[in-house]
Amino acid sequence: NEIVSISPCVFFRKTHPMAGRAEIQLEEMQDYPFASFESDSSLSIDFSEEALLAGTSALTRRFFITDRGTMINLLTHTDAFSIGTGILSEGFAGPELTSRPIKGHHEEIRLGWIQPAGLTLSDEAAAFIQEVQQVLSA
Repeated sequence: NEIVSISPCVFFRKTHPMAGRAEIQLEEMQDYPFASFESDSSLSIDFSEEALLAGTSALTRRFFITDRGTMINLLTHTDAFSIGTGILSEGFAGPELTSRPIKGHHEEIRLGWIQPAGLTLSDEAAAFIQEVQQVLSA
């Protein structure tokens, strides 16, 4: 069940050398470390929390992080960057971070949820999904 399609963005600190750009070309990011978040290496790539885009294979200074707090600290205090939805929710990401859209990539991230066929959502699950939809539409 798709909730929204989002254009992928680059995440980095507000004082990053590329932060003054309105859009980012991935080729321009080759000289910066690419922090890739991996919460569970046993999951299928289809359920990745990170956008898989053409051009990321050229980012050779890539390293993997498995802890969200470490990722936020790293992005806040270095020239490293990551790729994702561009959503910087209050309480989950520090105010020092910003995001910029990636040029040439539009609505490639699809956020949604999976419901097993024939099962009805609980009231709590329906309320949670409604809250997520409200946050994403804001």
